[in-house]
Amino acid sequence: GHICIMLPKYHCELNFIEYFWGTVKHWLCEHCDYTFSTVQSNMQQALQSVPVETICKWEH
Repeated sequence: GHICIMLPKYHCELNFIEYFWGTVKHWLCEHCDYTFSTVQSNMQQALQSVPVETICKWEH
């Protein structure tokens, strides 16, 4: 089953997905030429660039 964690509204520092997206956006900024096509082609690699161990550290 799944566990539902209720988080307060407007507290992004409590939601680990925000850290994940921040890391993905940082990777994309380092590997871009500021075109949408590059973002599209790099997105999968950016998502995979965040190690599972790092994600587990953010989890509550």
